[in-house]
Amino acid sequence: SKCYINGYFEALESKEFGFWFIDYNKTLGDMYNNLMPIIEKQNELLTGQPASLGKVIGKVKIVNFEDVGKIDLNNEILVCDVTTPDYFNLMQKSIGIVVNKGGVLSHAGIIARELGKPCIIGTDNATELLKNGDLIELDANKGIIRILS
Repeated sequence: SKCYINGYFEALESKEFGFWFIDYNKTLGDMYNNLMPIIEKQNELLTGQPASLGKVIGKVKIVNFEDVGKIDLNNEILVCDVTTPDYFNLMQKSIGIVVNKGGVLSHAGIIARELGKPCIIGTDNATELLKNGDLIELDANKGIIRILS
């Protein structure tokens, strides 16, 4: 019988990136190979970690948890602090997702990949810097958000 470890988790905290769970599982490592954090600083409005790749241009819709059942999206980019299962319908109707918190294994990251929606996580303050109706480019291939107008 084979007696070896297939993988394990480790916690890591840094001043620059905060608290992280690192997965040393070969299978997950292969799956998320292209979703590593972008280390270099960007001269853009907002940066974060790609959770689901893709690039879209659309209008911002900031959604707070208490407004989840009261708001509808129509081809807009969902911007929120963090997602929970309550956000699923909004995530489904969005063209992209931006969240302040989370990692590649967070609810936002997993659901965005399942839905095939571009998603950037870990922006820290997207809900403060962006405004409803802002036209933005969400480039989840690079982890960059640009305000266009």
